[in-house]
Amino acid sequence: MEVLEIAHTTRCIPLASLVTPATLLVLPDYQTTSTESNVTSLDMYSNLEQTKQFTYTVNSTKSGDALFLGPRTIVSRLSAATATQGQILPINAPYLNSTYPVQFHGPAMQCQPPNSTVVAIIDYFRNQSVANFSINPVENINYYFAFVPNLIDFQEGSPPNGVQWGDQIRLQQPSNASNELWMVYSRYSYDSEGNQSVVDQYTSCQLYNASYNVQLAFLDGNQTFNTTTAQLLNPVDYPLDNEPESVDLMIQHAYSAVMWALTDLLVGSMGLFTEYSANNSITQFSEITTQIEHTSLLGSSDLDVFFDASHFLYSNSTETSSQRQMDINLAGNRTLDVLIPELAFNTTMSFLSNVLMS
Repeated sequence: MEVLEIAHTTRCIPLASLVTPATLLVLPDYQTTSTESNVTSLDMYSNLEQTKQFTYTVNSTKSGDALFLGPRTIVSRLSAATATQGQILPINAPYLNSTYPVQFHGPAMQCQPPNSTVVAIIDYFRNQSVANFSINPVENINYYFAFVPNLIDFQEGSPPNGVQWGDQIRLQQPSNASNELWMVYSRYSYDSEGNQSVVDQYTSCQLYNASYNVQLAFLDGNQTFNTTTAQLLNPVDYPLDNEPESVDLMIQHAYSAVMWALTDLLVGSMGLFTEYSANNSITQFSEITTQIEHTSLLGSSDLDVFFDASHFLYSNSTETSSQRQMDINLAGNRTLDVLIPELAFNTTMSFLSNVLMS
């Protein structure tokens, strides 16, 4: 009888009150498995129809040769979206949690200081652009000038050396150009003692074919890139008009279309102007005539001189505005020769987000 009473008493004890929640531990357990599955990879070269997802190309009725007209709208849209966000667009994960490597060939850009001949040509066209605003309004100072040169008639000699200055934003039509971007911008320079000055920096960027080696990782659907390298292989020239259609030529068209879309975001100028009205009043203002203002590259440290001068013009203040500081943070306070190749890399990777291109 006593035993039964003890057993009954034990069953009535509220055990949960004797074991505190802190002593109950639940640890996550991750298991890694490997499986074969289709994954996304860039495709610019498998066949003629696939390359035409990137480029507008028509056949000449006279010769039957393939004529390059420019990028397809989807290339321009994805390039602009990537440049605006300053990061690779979301890629569809094969599984919610997955990691896999992918290798492919794709376009890339390299930027470096140009030789003295190119510097002289850049100065020639920059001065010509400023001269176009010599009556009213007057461009007092040009802080940024970028263009795609037409190198078809390039020759040795004095500027412009047969080079032509292309339109800021090219229309989708047969045209002569190059797969290069030439630019000059005023930036801050510091000597060994920390004294500040303003100097002109010249940069030349060129289109390349690159081998991409990327390891994509998705955790709960959020993408990261554990390994991202793009080994430059060879420069890609601008396509000629007198070439018969072939897979190799169409690959060249596709790469050039990407370069076209990227340079559309960067060509143009920035400067300070003065306008004189009929009643002798004077208006000073800054002007940006480049699509770079729609991109994350706007925060580059190479553009600080223009924005400091513009900000002082409107507010008589030397302090960095809150909006400018946000742009600087987005660009990581880096220079254009770093940001432009990164933009090309991110754009190529962003093509993986679209089923037509990958």
